[in-house]
Amino acid sequence: MSEAALVRRLVRAGVLASDDAILPDTAVERCPRRNRNTRVALSGGAGVFVKQADPRAQGSRETVIAEGAVYHAHRGGGPLSAVLPGLVHFDPSEPLLVTELLVGYGDLRSVCQAGGPAEFPIAAFRAAAAALAQVHTVTVGADGRPDGPEATPLGWVPAVRRPDPAALETLSNGAMTGLEVVQRAMAIDAGLARAADVWRSESLIHGDVRADNVMVRSHADGGIDVRLVDWELARLGDPAWDLAGLLEAAVTLALGRGETWGGDDPAAELAVPVIQATTRAVWRAYIGAGGEGSSGEGELRARATDYCAARLVQTTLELLAGADELSGSALIALQVADNVFAEPERAAAELLALW
Repeated sequence: MSEAALVRRLVRAGVLASDDAILPDTAVERCPRRNRNTRVALSGGAGVFVKQADPRAQGSRETVIAEGAVYHAHRGGGPLSAVLPGLVHFDPSEPLLVTELLVGYGDLRSVCQAGGPAEFPIAAFRAAAAALAQVHTVTVGADGRPDGPEATPLGWVPAVRRPDPAALETLSNGAMTGLEVVQRAMAIDAGLARAADVWRSESLIHGDVRADNVMVRSHADGGIDVRLVDWELARLGDPAWDLAGLLEAAVTLALGRGETWGGDDPAAELAVPVIQATTRAVWRAYIGAGGEGSSGEGELRARATDYCAARLVQTTLELLAGADELSGSALIALQVADNVFAEPERAAAELLALW
């Protein structure tokens, strides 16, 4: 659907008025994973964000419908109303999902990259952790059923540890090298198996918490508003997986501050203390907001630590998907994952500071 056709469709659906002034710099945001996303900016600062299924992408239709169902089930109040962008329109027959445009918000990645190491947005991570704890209070939908299929996002683990030979033919050189590193690392291999085995289904989870999916906006009074986007993988699952997404984002973004890890770059020298300060803030904010769940702090800490290492592996391999070679930053991330898996209790205490 072209931009003009999409605007006409939104007018017919009552999302836009025929006399709405579409700004000339309206941007079409291409999602590299699945769906077609379009940002429609209107005069006066308002606008909508449109998500459509991509007929060329396998599973795209299902993920748009799944995300729209979350918005529809939790519209008009409830614990998710404060963390979801407002629902404007949802048509599962197309499918078409329209939400409010988050004007003045920035994703965690861009916020982290905007300043130096001393300006790492720990307060934004803290606010995001409290928002996640709020999400995890939801255990059933309005009809009494779980808000998504009970399944684990760790279903990719067998493919990583023992990939199908046919899949290897499509891997880039960088991804192939990264996969070889993962398979040769005994701690990663054992850790991924352990992480998949300890999964617990306790509450609604976002399922894909990462820096790009956490939108934040600062208020004049110092408060921070958090909105979570891209709910395509929402399901009944393990809240520690969402929490680990924030922990992994802190580790990855702090490590990414230094172009030469271990060199003269002050960003590299500050990476570990920045990680510790940020992940400690995430943990305390999450627990303080009642996010320990039924498993208690000890079990949550153990699962979140393993999942953090698993997320490091997952994110690194995703970033290497089209790379020609294994970058230094990717190798560092895999080494950190290996270290965390090898000594999870020590990593929880000394690297992640989850106390």
